[in-house]
Amino acid sequence: MNKNVFDILKEFPKNSSLIISSSFEDAVTIKEYGFSYSFSARDVNSDKLNLKHANLTHIVMIDSNRYNIHWLEFGWKVKNLKSLSVRKFKALGRPLGSKNKKTYKYNDGLTHIVLFSGGLGSYFTAKRLLENGVNRDDIILLYTDTKIEDADLYRFMKDAEKSLKITITEKSDGRDIWQVFKDRKYLGNSRVDPCSQDLKRKMSREFISEYNPKNCIIYLGYDWTEIHRFEKAQKAWLPYILKSPLCEEPYISKPEMTALLELDGIELPRLYKMGFSHNNCGGGCVKAGIGHFTMLYENLPNVFKMWEDNEQEIRNHIGKEVSMLRRTRNGVRKNFTLKELREEIETITPEERCEIGGCGCFSGDEDMFEHNT
Repeated sequence: MNKNVFDILKEFPKNSSLIISSSFEDAVTIKEYGFSYSFSARDVNSDKLNLKHANLTHIVMIDSNRYNIHWLEFGWKVKNLKSLSVRKFKALGRPLGSKNKKTYKYNDGLTHIVLFSGGLGSYFTAKRLLENGVNRDDIILLYTDTKIEDADLYRFMKDAEKSLKITITEKSDGRDIWQVFKDRKYLGNSRVDPCSQDLKRKMSREFISEYNPKNCIIYLGYDWTEIHRFEKAQKAWLPYILKSPLCEEPYISKPEMTALLELDGIELPRLYKMGFSHNNCGGGCVKAGIGHFTMLYENLPNVFKMWEDNEQEIRNHIGKEVSMLRRTRNGVRKNFTLKELREEIETITPEERCEIGGCGCFSGDEDMFEHNT
């Protein structure tokens, strides 16, 4: 077979085709090309994979001679396996194997792209680059909007632009997280975040894909307390080099960031003042825990009500008894809606109040494994 991998992939729909390749790197490259379901053979054979929610029509096996799929077990991971069209293509070689298979819009110089979330971490990551001597003209602050952000986040971003003297670049889908859930017929939860996949990671990857990996470094705002997230994210962003300067010396704590922010003449975003661990999604997060949403109910009841109403609307839309949260009582773990949280707020235990969870919008490790609620 001498056809180019991407010439072959043009034959298949991007939103309903499962593309299986021989390596994780190939799977990431094909996902960047726009396919919603691109996995390595190892991930397909993993017990963690679950694509029951996906309306697949095709299975495309790239370099099918290099691996075996456990079809009996795989039948439990998708809907109606026997009805799917399976196409096998042998010995195609890696999608990036030919020098002419990928061209980049930007090839010259070294570009530093900070995935700018509007939080303290991304601000001080950009500031660290400047302190380390990186030229402002070589830094891009890339922002992707979820369309449900707190109004004070935008004020903070304007202040950050003035302080850093770098204009923020926006690359946004245009939908909010609730429209993503409706379109995907899937409610985001603590295990899977379609909102981040579509509105954050996909948008960022589309922008970054114009840059040659040899001349581009990606930066996340994780600090030394989040090294585990950084290590997971590194694999998800291949073939690009990923760095988190705040994971390196000199280490800086959140209270120190707050004090330094004041010295820069920037007011701390109000969500931080209220005690929230991040400044995203208006104070909520599908990956947050019971404790986080309890805090949201107590501090921003109107925002909580918006989240509660939208969760119920998505439940009605997809026709399933799903939820963002789960709760364990008497040894039984079950779905726990925001409506139930509000009605049972007096029963929330001190231990549950510590279940904060947290966003990891750019980690990307969940992209490879999607679970039904």
